Amino acid sequence: MARHARGFDTAAAWDHLARCDRKLGACMRRIGVIQAEPRWRGTFDPVDALARAILFQQLSGKAAAPTSRSQG
Repeated sequence: MARHARGFDTAAAWDHLARCDRKLGACMRRIGVIQAEPRWRGTFDPVDALARAILFQQLSGKAAAPTSRSQG
């Protein structure tokens, strides 16, 4: 499957969030713009991302199972 560019426009996202939430916007202005890491701008494979999400969800559920059994 083809890899796709992420295409995040972090400046536009920052502006949008700052406008939509007054308290968040004030906090963002106080902290300032955090520069995106270069690896965030790489390409990704959607199938790989989906497979990783499913795998991590399964691992999380298996890790939580012993805890829920001991409380029941």
